[in-house]
Amino acid sequence: MDCDGDGGTTAHWMTVDADVAFTNARFADADPVGTRIPGALDRVISAGVTIEPRRPLFGSLRVRHFGPRPLVEDASVNSKSTTICNGEVGYRLSSRARGLNRGSGPGGRAAPRAA
Repeated sequence: MDCDGDGGTTAHWMTVDADVAFTNARFADADPVGTRIPGALDRVISAGVTIEPRRPLFGSLRVRHFGPRPLVEDASVNSKSTTICNGEVGYRLSSRARGLNRGSGPGGRAAPRAA
């Protein structure tokens, strides 16, 4: 099942988007070890907002969630869910040049900075 809400524009200077996917991945063949596919996520959720007004300042916020996944075929060992938050703030120096500052919140690593 996949629900997609990309491109929901709220205003000409703001865009909100979201994606949700649920899965139930299993091996088709019967196996005494188990039918679960190691590493197959049961859900992925992503959402964000981007603000680009006609002023020099702009930015975006994003959140991604990865549900738990089995690590072995019988699902006796599962990973924990992971949620990553990140954002970007920038300043438009001219029509051709922009300065950026990127970062991540809990559960995420800091993104490299770009000039």
